[in-house]
Amino acid sequence: MSLTTVVNSMRSLVRQTGLPRFLGRFRANPFVQWRREYAENRVAHAAISVGPLSCDILTADVDEYCVVKKYRSDERILRFLIERLRPGDDCWDIGASVGVYSVLLGKTVGANGRVLSFEPEPRCFQRLKANAALNNLTNIEAFNLALGSQRISTSLFVTDRAPSGAHSLFSKQRGDLKSGVPVEVYPGDLWRKENGRPAPAALKVDVEGFEEEVLTGLSETLRDERCRTVMCEVHFAILATNGREDTPAKIEKLLQASGFKTSWIDWSHLAGRKA
Repeated sequence: MSLTTVVNSMRSLVRQTGLPRFLGRFRANPFVQWRREYAENRVAHAAISVGPLSCDILTADVDEYCVVKKYRSDERILRFLIERLRPGDDCWDIGASVGVYSVLLGKTVGANGRVLSFEPEPRCFQRLKANAALNNLTNIEAFNLALGSQRISTSLFVTDRAPSGAHSLFSKQRGDLKSGVPVEVYPGDLWRKENGRPAPAALKVDVEGFEEEVLTGLSETLRDERCRTVMCEVHFAILATNGREDTPAKIEKLLQASGFKTSWIDWSHLAGRKA
């Protein structure tokens, strides 16, 4: 039995006990504090730091402020990516949202490197570009499209809160999702060939349950020796809701078959690295 299967089984068991809801009653809700902070300060942008790197992210409203504060809990994930990148590398940020990862990765690879950021939700896409400009980064290229396993035109299910990052190509997720945003979906390998792009040194994937499709569409890229790092958020709950409980194990096998040694950074982030 793979570690992914064990993790998935443990998650299901814990959810069935109701323990997360019980413990949640006794855990302070950070969003309450963050909303209070924003009401008091109303800052136009807020800083994020990871080691020696820092960036500013726009906070036009309380939702964006909470997004910035929440990303500070991702420091371990960001450090994994940053420590595996070198100046001059190319990196893809797939599911870039408002660009927190893109900006920090852009600072990591430097002026001779390149970050390709893919974000299909139009409001997040505009914010992504604005955050790159705020940090004076010209090495970030933003693309308003989704990656997947097939070349199709479809609809993106979105929330009213643009910076939430919870927009999904799956309809069975949450009650506050609504369809209506047309998106173009490309297999990453096809898009890379059509645009003459080299395989990136690193891939970060956060696509709200669509991760298997994204990685399948990048199978050739993953096997390329230049691609040495992958960080993929695996959305267990979304996959389970859509009857795809076996997908996390399939993702891990796909990475391993492509030459990656895999490990779990936390309960939802699967890391892959080549020697």
